[in-house]
Amino acid sequence: MIKHGLLLCSFQAKKKYSGDDKDLIGLNSSYQFDENVYNDFSEMLMQFMEEFESFHDNEQLMKMFAISKDSVNITDKGTYNLISCIVLSGAYGIESEMTNKDTKEVVYSRKKEDADIKPFQLLVYIPKDAEGDTVVKGIFAFETIGNYGVKTITMENMRRYFSENLGITLQTRSISVQVFIEKLLREEKMSRITLIRNVISQDPADSILITAGREEKTYIKPKLKDDWIKKVIGYISGSVSDEQVLEIDDTSYGDIKFTFSHGGRTKTVSLRDIDRFSLVEDLPTSLYPNGNVDRDKMVKHIEEIVKDYAKKIVFTV
Repeated sequence: MIKHGLLLCSFQAKKKYSGDDKDLIGLNSSYQFDENVYNDFSEMLMQFMEEFESFHDNEQLMKMFAISKDSVNITDKGTYNLISCIVLSGAYGIESEMTNKDTKEVVYSRKKEDADIKPFQLLVYIPKDAEGDTVVKGIFAFETIGNYGVKTITMENMRRYFSENLGITLQTRSISVQVFIEKLLREEKMSRITLIRNVISQDPADSILITAGREEKTYIKPKLKDDWIKKVIGYISGSVSDEQVLEIDDTSYGDIKFTFSHGGRTKTVSLRDIDRFSLVEDLPTSLYPNGNVDRDKMVKHIEEIVKDYAKKIVFTV
């Protein structure tokens, strides 16, 4: 049976061309662009979903993209709003023969123009403002099917739409990676940490280095100080600069690599490339018995996972 998974990321909205965190947009606050006024971020998001009710063709990625009109739903959960929808997407450009597994007969010859459209669940979690604090961060939760996912194409379309039509820049960070790395560091389950820096020889008579080299310092099963763990997590969440986390014992490093075991495999992730690293959480097979997805159960299950991750995130200014 093909596995279904979940990819989570946090998001923030900024005024276009702004580099200051003071210009972060309150997700529950009104926003005006040109002559249009929006009550909150949810209203802007619903407008995006309406725009993409019909299929859009991304010829560069060779993928189709749409939001299923009948699937869009926004629910007031008291302390947060939950928006759910189904993303329809699939790739084209490959000819193949669709063959019945039982009869072994070809039932359809797929042409290059035929896109293999699949439905993917998307949930958007937006906490409400409380005690005078303004919420500036929310959560996107994307369903994955086997090796297929829709985060890249969804965010590409969403970023372009928000930029061109609302004057907003969307930023995302992988929170599943943030929580996962923090757990590994705090529970001392990281198999190794490698500090990397470029070294320039200061001695003109140095007989080993011509001009420069790369130095790597590796710690096996390291025990880390809590202050430094906080810096690493702060860097992943976007609240700590790279200079703060890459300067260790008065030595500046160019990168830090983390090596760990996950899903029976050894994986290495670079701190510099942490935003490109995706960690997919498996969804239980009870949500898709015999391959048929129970959408109501899946939405409820994903909501509970998102609420659990939300406990570890600071959403306010």
